[in-house]
This record gives sequence, structure tokens and C-alpha cells, in this order.
Amino acid sequence: MLLLLAGLVALDVRGAMGIAANLTYAACIGNPADPARRLEACTRIVEDRADSPDKRAIAYFKRAYAWAAKGDYDRAISDSDAAININPKYAVAYYNRGIFWSDKGDNRRAIADFGQAISFGFNGAGVYENRGVAWASEGNYVRAIADYSQAINLDATLFRVYENRGLSWLHKGDYDHAIADFTVAVSLDPSTAYAYFGRGLAWSFKGDGDRAIADYDSPWTSIRIWPMHITRWAAPGRTRATTTRPSSTTTRR
Repeated sequence: MLLLLAGLVALDVRGAMGIAANLTYAACIGNPADPARRLEACTRIVEDRADSPDKRAIAYFKRAYAWAAKGDYDRAISDSDAAININPKYAVAYYNRGIFWSDKGDNRRAIADFGQAISFGFNGAGVYENRGVAWASEGNYVRAIADYSQAINLDATLFRVYENRGLSWLHKGDYDHAIADFTVAVSLDPSTAYAYFGRGLAWSFKGDGDRAIADYDSPWTSIRIWPMHITRWAAPGRTRATTTRPSSTTTRR
């Protein structure tokens, strides 16, 4: 009878430890809105060498997102490195690390990581959009346009991609293509101020001041853009567009 009770106690202890481990893992992979709780839970997992490599890689990946949510991109990148070291084909970890590099302003490393993510099968519209933003930030508008076009092929509803491609066309001096893209962006989201502003610039560079002013006078442009810019540019060649509109996608959680 005593041996039976001892066995039951051992089973209860192991069961409680299993439940605690499951709760820790759930907290690590769960609610991204609580980065402090995620950091604590994921740290327990990555420090437990008894856990499986796959589980530890996921914990590093999730903790990287938590660090990024706190604005600590260096630690986010370090944890992404650790996840990739465990699983060199961890496609979404490359994607997130690309986002972190972009946030730090290192577009070259971001482009490399987005490329790795694509090569390992993470090839949705978001990765092409973000790589396009990185290319545009580097001044390579040809490659930016190619990536934006691929993103549009995958998801034609992303109005910000049309805005960004329009801006890249603008930088290349192709005002007709720029106007076409900004017009699509406006049709997808009539409140998108950047598209009105960009289209106004394109009309301005084409010498059509009336149409430029009409776009500059859009209520959405007045509310969202003009507080950041001088009030009206109608004469051709007076200003240049900003490099990119912020991308619509961020890290995977």
C-alpha cells in the first residue's frame, strides 16, 4: 500500500511538472500583447536544455518578437539568430529578422533576410512588399518596383503597395505609371492621404497644376500630410516625393 501511494505521489509530481511546462509554453507562444509575460515564459524554455531543439527555436523566435515590441531590436536580432542557428530553414524567423534590420535602418541585411525567407517558402505578399520598401530605401527603384509588382500579383488589395510603387515610379520620372498606381490606391482606400499627395506631385511634375492642386486639396491630404510639409506645391519640379510609404505588414508574432 505504501509503495502504491509513493507511486501515485510520483505520478502527481510529474503530472504537475508537465502542466507547469505546458502553461509556460502556452504563455511563450500566446498573447503577444503582454511582452513581459512572454519574455519570462520564453526565457524559461530557452534556458532549459532538456527541451527539444524545435521547442527552443520557437521560444527564441517568440522572445525575439517580445523584445521588438519593447523596442529592443538588438536583442530581437540576437534571439532570431539563435532560432535560425537551431533551425537554419526557419523561414519566418528570417522574415522577422529582416523586419528588425529594417527598423534599425540596415536595409542590406533586411534584403538578404527577406530573400532567405522567400527561398525557404515564406513567400506571401508581405515579404515582397517589405523587401520592396528596403530596395526603395536603398535607392534601387527598379528592384523595388519588381517586388511591389510581385506583392500585387499575390494580393491586389494592398493599397499601400500601390502607393509605394507609385512613389518608386515617381522617383524614376515615370509620372503616368505613378498616377495610375496612386489612382488604384485611392480606389482601394479613398482616405489614403499619401496617394493623393503622391498623385498631386506627379500631376505637378507633368505641368498640370490644376489637377495637382485638386489632389493637394483633398480633405485627407490636408489632415494627414500638410502638417508635415509646406502647404502647396503646384509648380513642376519644386519638390520630391518621400522614398516610401510605411509598409502595411510587420513581424509575425
